[in-house]
Amino acid sequence: MNRITLLLFTLLMSCNTHNHSISELQFNSELGLISTEHAIKDLHYLFQKLEVVHYNPYLHISKEKLSEHINLINSNWQQRDSLMRADFIIQTMKLLSKIEDAHTALVWYSTEVLNKRDDMSFFPLQMKINAKNAVYITDAFHSQYKGEEVRSINGLNANSLYTEALECLSSNFEHKNELTSSLFFPVFLYLKGISAPYSIDLESNQKIQIDSTESATFLDLYKRIQTSQLNYEFTLLEAEKIALISYNSCTDYEAFKLFLETTFQEIAKHKISDLIIDIRNNSGGNSALNDLLFAYITNKKYRQSSKRFWKLSDVSIEELNTRDIAAHYGENFVRKYRLKRDTSILLLGEDEAPKSPEKVDHYFSGNTYVLIGSKTFSSANMFADAVATYDLCPLIGMPTGERTNDFGEQKTAILPHSKIPFDFTIAFDIGADGNEMNIKTVEPDIKVREDALGYTINLILKKRKNAR
Repeated sequence: MNRITLLLFTLLMSCNTHNHSISELQFNSELGLISTEHAIKDLHYLFQKLEVVHYNPYLHISKEKLSEHINLINSNWQQRDSLMRADFIIQTMKLLSKIEDAHTALVWYSTEVLNKRDDMSFFPLQMKINAKNAVYITDAFHSQYKGEEVRSINGLNANSLYTEALECLSSNFEHKNELTSSLFFPVFLYLKGISAPYSIDLESNQKIQIDSTESATFLDLYKRIQTSQLNYEFTLLEAEKIALISYNSCTDYEAFKLFLETTFQEIAKHKISDLIIDIRNNSGGNSALNDLLFAYITNKKYRQSSKRFWKLSDVSIEELNTRDIAAHYGENFVRKYRLKRDTSILLLGEDEAPKSPEKVDHYFSGNTYVLIGSKTFSSANMFADAVATYDLCPLIGMPTGERTNDFGEQKTAILPHSKIPFDFTIAFDIGADGNEMNIKTVEPDIKVREDALGYTINLILKKRKNAR
């Protein structure tokens, strides 16, 4: 933006009576500008990188259509000498979302984007959008307004703001809505220059005023998606004699192994006949942890995925060379890899046959129920997919947040000029059923939108009563 344009922009904004005008200028000053030349170079670097390392950035959108979007952005940017870093971030996120790979995105929560993240203040009110495109309050920050429809925030249409925030993320609607509601929307408002004091107009003509002292920290926002500080937790519901395992993260193989040993020993000790495994808040990690859990709850053969495609590049070669790939993918894969490693083609992992779980002490032979939802993602989604494909136990809740055939093996790189990190994937996993054309999430056997845990407890108690 040249000086004359900046002056005109300042004069125009000063005529606007909304608080937004002031906060936008302050925001521009705080986050700074990026030159048009550097913005376009970073965008070119990003998508050129994806063409080399990503399995297929054009699986869900044609190369021609994506190029149209990129060219339009470039054309708009070229009208000015520089642009706001926030504008660069938002527009780049929207472009990346069109690939429909939730693992490929700018790391918008990084300190490179939120420079003073841990000392910053954010919009504290949690809200969601419903099927009728109404934005409504969901948290208890002002409990008397919970469920109220929001008309505007600092004079700007709430529906337009929230819808634009959703456009920055990749995933199915429910998962994007959850992530936007809990964490991204306050960050998005910050990027848009909307800061305290906040004035929220409701459809009921009531107004909520929130000053800077009531703003949220980033930790406050993060706690919304971290329902527990523990990766896994065991609770014995003594009154109902039901065991509950909250499997919140597929993290730390050895710790989970020990957790399961002590947990199922405790379950056996109390002669529990009904177990609930809650993975509604599990966003993934290492899928090998799932095999440890399956060993305790099923003796059926199963597989979590049927095969994996690798895009061969320097990144994937480096990744594969750090593994015992024969153990992971079999000798046939190794032979193909050695023959083709000097070409940039796709490598196909051999179909993984269903396998029997390991034998364990304190195997649970009772009734198991698994709770899933829109925040069930990545390796947790693979767990749910195996349960559904091999009918291991009932799934209760809402559809998962990811397709069963989806991109995987996330890596991170840095945009050379803006220095913003971005994640990308180098592989593509086919779900447990082996159907490469199956573009779907994992569906529950029993759909429960609210309080799936309470529903499941009541279901167990009802079954016990009927069995008498």
